[in-house]
Parts: sequence; structure tokens; C-alpha cells
Amino acid sequence: MSAVLSCEGLCVGYQRTTVARDISVSVDKGEILAVLGPNGAGKTTLLLALAGFLRPTAGRIAVDGSDVTGSSARRMNRAGVVLVPDNRALFTNLPTLDNIRIASRKGGATVSEVLDLFPQLRDRTKVRAGMLSGGEQQMLAVARALVQGPRALLIDEMSMGLAPIIVEQLMPLLRNIADEVGAAIILVEQHVHLALEIADSAMVLVHGAVSLSGKAAELRGDPAALEAAYLGTALAGPADGEETETAGSATTS
Repeated sequence: MSAVLSCEGLCVGYQRTTVARDISVSVDKGEILAVLGPNGAGKTTLLLALAGFLRPTAGRIAVDGSDVTGSSARRMNRAGVVLVPDNRALFTNLPTLDNIRIASRKGGATVSEVLDLFPQLRDRTKVRAGMLSGGEQQMLAVARALVQGPRALLIDEMSMGLAPIIVEQLMPLLRNIADEVGAAIILVEQHVHLALEIADSAMVLVHGAVSLSGKAAELRGDPAALEAAYLGTALAGPADGEETETAGSATTS
């Protein structure tokens, strides 16, 4: 059985600068992969390539085993790969309900179904998206993705700008989506331990390459290995001509 979304030997960057190199991932139905790493490690670049917004310079991307390398963002979306960007991409002047309806597509979750997943939005359907709290806006962004019928859901920094207590409330919702909807999820996240609590597998990117990968439970139980991965001590420096980044400390709560 083929993975819902996979890539092999993926290299991608901007102009002549390689930002992510030799990345291989595979995510099955109902599985959550947490992509971790310091700022500037290439995590967002990886998601943009998988979603079709950036063309890889090398490697292969597949959906259900079919090669889609170099496909446009529109084609990837139609294939069921849906990106939730870190800016949430909401229509801030439109009510919550209209934001959901505009994104809806045949085969996706219904408005009623996403409101069941995010009951907090049910009482906010007439409120403009720009007037929602940060947590509610993130719920709305994910709800908009679900009505598109994603087979693979790519979520970039769900916790961006949110208090840790709100992130703690949102993370289990992603586990429910994976289990109940069956979507494969790739989650880029800085709250390392919260992400590892809900993920099935995880990988750490440093300087655009994989520094550590494995089952989430195993990584969660080995903080020393995680720290070494973030510091890049298990990874050689970037090749000549490639982007040089500084590994920062991870947010752990």
C-alpha cells in the first residue's frame, strides 16, 4: 500500500540557494509526522515544495504512489494536498461561516461536520474572521482545509502567536482529525514536546537536512538526542554555496 504523501531525495530552495536537501518522508493515512527544528532550518520550505508552491531542484514527490513532482499548487490541492500556512490565509472581513463555505468542495467535510470538530466556532459563525481570537482563527484555518477534502494536511506553525495553554488545547484536535477523518498530517511545529505527544513519527531539520528521525514516542523519551539534533552536533555543516543557518533552542512547553 502506497503512502498518501511521500518524497525521496527532495532538494528545494530559492534561486541558487538550496534551503532543504536530500529530504525523504512518507506519511500514511491517519498518521501525523511532526517536522521539528530551529528557525531557518527549511521546515516551511519543505511544506511549500510538498504543496506545489516551490519546484524541487532534485528528488521526487508522490501522492498515493503516483509521481507528482513539479506539479502546480492548484494540481496538488486537487490531488488532496492542502496547506494551512502560518499566516492562516483567512478572509478577515468575512464572517466565519462564509470563510468555511467559500473553501468547501465536493467530497470534503460539510460545514456541520467541521463545526462538530470545532464546536467553539459554532457560536462564532457570524463574527468576522479578523475579530476572532488567535485560537479561533487557527481552528477556522484548519476547518477551511477540511472542507476541501484533504488526503494530506500540511500545517505550518499552528502555534504561531498563540499562548502555550491555547496550543495545548489545539494539539489534540489534530490527533482527532487524523484518527476520525483519516487525513495524513505533516505538522511543522516549535512546541516540540506538545507535537511529539500527538505525532506518530518525527524528524528534526537543521541546516536544511535531517538531523534526527524516528518514532515520536522514542524521540520524546530521549531529550538528549533531541538537544543534540537541534544543536546540529550529529550533522555536518552545509555544503559550499548553501544557506548557513544557526540552530536555536526549541520551545518545549
